[in-house]
Amino acid sequence: MGCCKASTEQPEEVKEPAPTTYDWSRQWYAIAFVQDLDPTRPTPLELLGNRLVLWRDRAGAWRCFADRCPHRLAPLSEGRIEPSDGTLQCSYHGWRFSGDGACTAIPQAPDGAAHSAAAASSRACAMVHPTQVRQGFVHVWGRSGPGAEEEAAAATPLLGPELDPNTADARFPDGSPTLDLGKPYTRDLPYGWEYLMENLCDPAHVPYAHHGIIGRREAAGSVTISPTQPSDPLFPFAPEREGQSVDVTTSGARTASYKVQFVPPGLVRYVMPKFFGTRLAIMWMVGVPSAPGRCRVLYWFFTPSVNAPERLAKQAAEPAWKDHHVRSSVFDGDNPFLHRQERLLAEMRHSDGSAGWRRYFMPTTADRLVVGFRRWLDTRGGGGPTPGDPGPLEGRREVLLDRLHQHTEKCPGCMQAMRRFQRLRTVAASACAAALLGLCASAAWGRTLLAPLPPTLLLVAGAAAFAYVRLSALVARFVFTDYVHADQH
Repeated sequence: MGCCKASTEQPEEVKEPAPTTYDWSRQWYAIAFVQDLDPTRPTPLELLGNRLVLWRDRAGAWRCFADRCPHRLAPLSEGRIEPSDGTLQCSYHGWRFSGDGACTAIPQAPDGAAHSAAAASSRACAMVHPTQVRQGFVHVWGRSGPGAEEEAAAATPLLGPELDPNTADARFPDGSPTLDLGKPYTRDLPYGWEYLMENLCDPAHVPYAHHGIIGRREAAGSVTISPTQPSDPLFPFAPEREGQSVDVTTSGARTASYKVQFVPPGLVRYVMPKFFGTRLAIMWMVGVPSAPGRCRVLYWFFTPSVNAPERLAKQAAEPAWKDHHVRSSVFDGDNPFLHRQERLLAEMRHSDGSAGWRRYFMPTTADRLVVGFRRWLDTRGGGGPTPGDPGPLEGRREVLLDRLHQHTEKCPGCMQAMRRFQRLRTVAASACAAALLGLCASAAWGRTLLAPLPPTLLLVAGAAAFAYVRLSALVARFVFTDYVHADQH
């Protein structure tokens, strides 16, 4: 017989973690997919609690600055790319900056000598974060300032071993392109990086949290996690052992086996052999530590395009917005859990000094990957890259599941599709209104409803109204769709 009595146990006493040996600021971060960025305007981003601006110069190189003009600290992300020379212009007073951060224009300078003296000052320079483009991602170095360029040049970005490490785009070493089983997808999330990583390292939640989307409750079974090499230590993770992974076997209606790997500072890889007729399918999920209580995920699921089954080729040919609706539903299923979980643990720490994640009760092997990640974070990662108060609990579901600001506005394909459906909805509304006006005019002229014109107008009005409702539902999916687990049948 089980027990549900209130626990009187004190939180487990935990020793202070050893000093961190993993420097989060001296790492490369894959912060955005190149295909999602608009090269004609600056893009605001967050990394490690710092606000950044990403932009492309005239030479086609992506640049990253701290998002503040040295003049009066106005956000450079509100600026523009100057067409005459490809510099980044602050829209507050017109100061301009080249890709290396040097100030090239101070319109308020009274003469050339004053301009040269002011522009030559180190205080006039923008704060530069090194960047590079590899495998379809823009990678940003975690810090700026003295020595950042040298440190970044000596380090290698976090790259997927499946693809050619020497190309800017995503191609396999033999030159063949990838086939997207799940389109590249970006979303900013209302919880911290470590809770995203926990979630990505936890295959056991999928059939329950995402029932009817990418799994089913009734098909769930046990999950076994074990070292790929029995002689290798599984836990804690070590960044220098980037090849280390675990074998995962899920049972239930269907048995599946695959490998999972966590690589700091934020990559989780699922490698699946023989996925629906393919010889290999790889899922990359990159977690970007934005700030306390906030993070970004970059998701991509792909396979070699060579000899891919026809079914998967057709799936890959579908527009990105359709796949992104599925992906948005997946993250909608997790957002309320992880946002609340993070805030609850923060409350516990404040009220009784409890040991955070060690309050979890994890008795099965399904949680071994989460335990390993958390132990590594405590012993090697200093507790995480963005320590601090995550902020208040958000109870409004339209904020937690805000697809418009978390994803759609950052995705060119979804924005284009939403605007197209909005225009079609306007056309449908106009057609319905015109048909109804025609019916009113017909009635005023004394025609009966049995005459040829009114039935036709009535049919047009009905079809247009139906189209308006359907298009409104489509538009809503880009903005907000409530996800209630109890309603997922």
